[in-house]
Amino acid sequence: MATAVLLRQTSAGVIAGLSAVIYALSYGALMFAGPLSPLVGYAITVTLITATIGAVAGALSDGRSFIAGPDSNTITVLASILAVLGTLEGVDEASGQMRLQLALAAISLTCVFCGLTFFFVARANLSQLVRYIPFSVMAGFLAATGWLIASGALNIIAGIPLSVAGLEAFFANPWRPELLVGVIIAVLLFVLSPRVSGAVLIPAVMTAATLLVNIGLRSAMPAPRRSAPPRLGCLVK
Repeated sequence: MATAVLLRQTSAGVIAGLSAVIYALSYGALMFAGPLSPLVGYAITVTLITATIGAVAGALSDGRSFIAGPDSNTITVLASILAVLGTLEGVDEASGQMRLQLALAAISLTCVFCGLTFFFVARANLSQLVRYIPFSVMAGFLAATGWLIASGALNIIAGIPLSVAGLEAFFANPWRPELLVGVIIAVLLFVLSPRVSGAVLIPAVMTAATLLVNIGLRSAMPAPRRSAPPRLGCLVK
C-alpha cells in the first residue's frame, strides 16, 4: 500500500512539474511577444521563478493539494499591458536594456498590486462580492482572455496574430509548416481530451511534440563539413 501511494504521489508530482514548466515557457513567450520578443529569455526566466516559488508555497502550505504558479488569466492581462508599453512613444526606440527594465518594473508593480489587493480583500472578507459580478462580465473577460491566448499563440508560432494584418500576411505566404504542426497538436489534444485526463494529456503531448520536432529539425540540418587535414607538403616551404 505504501509503495502504491508513493508511486501515485511521485507520478502526480512529475505531471504537475512538467505542466508548470510547459505553462511557464508558454506564458513567458506570450508576455514578451511583439516589440519585446528579443527579450523573451528574461520573461521565461521570470515565469520559471514564479513557478518555483509557487511549488515551494504549495509544499509549505497546509493544503496538500495546493498548487500555485502562473495563470492564463493574469498572464494575458499582463501581456496586454506589456504590449501597450512596448509601443509607447520613446519606449520602442529605447535600448534593449531600458525596455527590459521598464517591462520588469511593470511586472513587479503588477505583482505587488495584486498581492496587496488579495490581502486586503481577504482581511475585509470581501470575496463574497464575486457572486454579484454579472455573468456577462465574466463571460466577456474569459472570451477576451481566450482571444489573447489564441492570438499570442499564433503570433509566437508563425508571426500571424488574429488581426487584419495577420490575415494579409498569411494569405501572402500561406506555406507555414510551423503553423501546421501547431494545428496538428491542437487537433490531437481535442481528440484525446475526452479519453485522457488533461493533467496527463497536456504534459505528455507537449513533451512528445517537443522531442519529435527537435529530432526532425536536427535530422534535417546538413551535417557540418569536416575540413581535410593539411598535407605535410603544404607545411614545408
